[in-house]
Amino acid sequence: MNLHLIQKILLAAKGGIDPDAVLFLTASGITGGVITNAVNYLVIELKKQSLWTKFKAIYPLVGGTAFTHKWNLKDARDLDIAYRVLWQGSILHNSSGSTPLASGGRGNTYFQVWENGMQNDISMSLYVPNKLMLPNTSGLLSMGSTVGAISSYSMYFNRTNYNLAADFGSNFQFANFSYNNIPQNGLITGSRISANSLKVFHNGVLKVQNTNNNTGTINTIPIHIHGNLATPINQTASFASISTGLTESEISIFYSIVQQFQTILGRQV
Repeated sequence: MNLHLIQKILLAAKGGIDPDAVLFLTASGITGGVITNAVNYLVIELKKQSLWTKFKAIYPLVGGTAFTHKWNLKDARDLDIAYRVLWQGSILHNSSGSTPLASGGRGNTYFQVWENGMQNDISMSLYVPNKLMLPNTSGLLSMGSTVGAISSYSMYFNRTNYNLAADFGSNFQFANFSYNNIPQNGLITGSRISANSLKVFHNGVLKVQNTNNNTGTINTIPIHIHGNLATPINQTASFASISTGLTESEISIFYSIVQQFQTILGRQV
């Protein structure tokens, strides 16, 4: 870490800005007061609630550009091993977040479940502000990675017949909640805390669970924002995260923090 950055962190700390927020803001080049306050709030509250260390990657998706949207709040280095995002294909980046405009639009996080030994200890979250039903296209994910029935660590939001679903494991270990194909918005969270416990939450509330035993091969494809196969065209992502498995109470607290973060930014739903 260079001396200039150390000085910035020390000065920011005096002003109440968390050092991890400073690293993210410095890497992304964001200087706006509203975004600074929102990111700082996010870091401070996650630490206050003892959730910060559980996360491997947090993507605030702020700043409105592909460059500012690529940074991982947990490790703001421009490296694959820091899980910064590589955006691919046609994606609209604006103040709302990232929105794929055509097939192939996605963000590679470089995070692999098998590499981190998290087959039965993983949570993913995605904040979607727009209500849009997606076609029931094979391989269409909102976030995750899949190679079909062999192994999938994926979430589906507003896909026809898979309104609110997570598939964390092998042989289609689905937990799927139906809204009768009525599109929803907000925060979807999938969480597996053991081999026989997969739960799906909407806005911090448990909707469905699967208690089948998860065994088999873990795929080696990195988790992608907007999925690694078929693209959820026009579905916007305003926040994404990857962590170890979170409990029901932790997810309730986490949703409240994320919702306040979005409220500070003026993009809450």
